[in-house]
Amino acid sequence: MAIPDFQTVMRPVLDAVSDGQPRTLGDVRQHVTETFLLSDEERKQRLPSGRQTVINNRIGWARTYLNKAGLRHIPERGHDKATTRCPFSG
Repeated sequence: MAIPDFQTVMRPVLDAVSDGQPRTLGDVRQHVTETFLLSDEERKQRLPSGRQTVINNRIGWARTYLNKAGLRHIPERGHDKATTRCPFSG
């Protein structure tokens, strides 16, 4: 499977925090990579700069736009949590 674009990653990011509990960024990343059944090779694929993996970059952009939309927030550094505006939050 190809690595999805950041728009496609948005739903799994929300799914990862849909129970309303804060989740670590590592937990969110794990959920996304498992959702898309990414191979080890795909998980390790880096951007042309070599500084970041492609999937972590896509997750980062998804988180940014979800935050701007008011669907998630950062209760503390390295954590995600759905807001009450998120239609998937429990």
